[in-house]
Amino acid sequence: MMFNNSYNAILCQTENQVHDIQLIFQNKSQNKNTPIPEIKVIDRWLFEQFEEFCMIKFSDKNFKLLNGIEEKFIWEEIIKAEKEVAKRDFTQHDIENLCQLARVANKQIEEYCINNEDLRGNTATNRIIMDWRDKFKERCKHLKVNPLYEFIPFFIEQQKDKNIINGQSLYIIGSDTNLIIYTKLIEVLSRTNKVTKHEVIKQGKNKIKRYACHDYQEELYAVTEWIKAKQKQNLNHLLIVSPTLERFQIKLQNHIDREIQPKIFTSVDHENIYNSSLRRPLSKEPIISAAFNLIKLNMKEEVLTEIICELLKFNNWIDADEQKDREKLAQYISSKNIKKINLTKLMGIIRNDTKLKDLELNKLEIILNEIIKNQALWVNKNYINEWVTITRLFLDTIKLGEINKLLTFEINNIENFYKLLHQLSLNKIFTKKIIFSEYLEKLSFYLEGFVPGPYNDRATIDIYGFDEYPIKKYDAIWLMNMNTNLWPGKTEFNPFIPKKLQKKYHIFDEIHIKKIDKVRLNRLNSFGPDITISYSNKDVDTLLIPTPGYFDEFEAKKIIPKVKEIDNKKYLAY
Repeated sequence: MMFNNSYNAILCQTENQVHDIQLIFQNKSQNKNTPIPEIKVIDRWLFEQFEEFCMIKFSDKNFKLLNGIEEKFIWEEIIKAEKEVAKRDFTQHDIENLCQLARVANKQIEEYCINNEDLRGNTATNRIIMDWRDKFKERCKHLKVNPLYEFIPFFIEQQKDKNIINGQSLYIIGSDTNLIIYTKLIEVLSRTNKVTKHEVIKQGKNKIKRYACHDYQEELYAVTEWIKAKQKQNLNHLLIVSPTLERFQIKLQNHIDREIQPKIFTSVDHENIYNSSLRRPLSKEPIISAAFNLIKLNMKEEVLTEIICELLKFNNWIDADEQKDREKLAQYISSKNIKKINLTKLMGIIRNDTKLKDLELNKLEIILNEIIKNQALWVNKNYINEWVTITRLFLDTIKLGEINKLLTFEINNIENFYKLLHQLSLNKIFTKKIIFSEYLEKLSFYLEGFVPGPYNDRATIDIYGFDEYPIKKYDAIWLMNMNTNLWPGKTEFNPFIPKKLQKKYHIFDEIHIKKIDKVRLNRLNSFGPDITISYSNKDVDTLLIPTPGYFDEFEAKKIIPKVKEIDNKKYLAY
């Protein structure tokens, strides 16, 4: 066993690795009273060590780690204040793109240790990012916060000067990227500690298969059939990897749900058979989407009739007795082909249209009246925690999630939504009063960024992206979507770091890609004895090319589905 009790701490790059190693200790430990090492993500462990050190040595030090959502809003605040941005009349979408580019550039500056002499060139974009970066650092200093990627360079200097971590035995698990900042971190920790770096070990000879699929849809179908076959063989540790998981995950999960575990849609107690590193954000869950749209009704503006009809059909608010009549109302409104409608007009239709006189909609009318009153009241500015309190009161009024029995995953979604609201209320970044539309924008971004956990320890399938670095062993692995348009694919050029600097520091250039390709291929070989790789020949009418270098010596077999043709209509909802 590589991981044993002799280490003070086992430090990982990802939460997935932490979870995997915790499971290994749980399964291997004979004596439950035997202490195990700390098993944590390296960045957060370092921050905890620094905090503990500061409590003893520097009582005036006070830091808080900045999450990605909070960081986005600081960049947005800085960029919106720019006269040049205001002069060019940037849209909110433009500003969000600039925020992302600025954040990525700032992160790469720290991770690749780009020096200030290189950065302070004469190009206009260099001057812009350095100016924004200075303002960002000043704002973080004022708020006493730091993003993790800026804390690591700071910690390295503190470790050099003060030996914060001293005399410990550390086991460090790296990542594929081999960023310069982590190389420097390991170097400085090794001066006063015993540091062991994790190494990939291949055991035995692997069974390799390569498959050429007609298109992406057939590839998804093939993976699902592979899972069925492995289940029949009682192989319960499967790994599916895609270099473009964000594009295919939901379709893949829908295939698995419908073809392999249809009980998930009807059984409260059914546990999901897969975990995924790219878990679906809370905003994509139907019950949360409905909740957000209900909150949004409190804005005094017309709403898409389609959204109104969806909410009327939503069966977990107001009252169960009126549900069928609300559905009839939705069908009637939909038949009128009105694109947008406000709530006052909707109330007029309910009360005055003779075709609806037999419908029982009293409780719906009461709630709509309350929302119309809110539209007049919610025009005032409030602090973010006040908006959260108002939101919670509104959700209590409409009885969100209280009418019908929820499935397990829906209960989890509702619980996570309230956790998110609590987290938002405690946010220290938003120091000014804001209007309701600004609050909705921030709530929407939190919902997009909130990815629920935890992992299901009894799941038999892991679905990971290419950047993941799982630790446990698998019975079989399927690496899908290995086409050149998807890996390595095209990378968006970041104008805030000139091309010559990106080339100098090997920021996702050809040298970097070759380097991590080699690392990933070696790692893939170590996961388990049974490896399948697939790619697609076409994307609609576009011919595709398989990514070279991944077991090219094995001839690719054409996938022949068990059915002659895939019924595409069956998957239209995906």
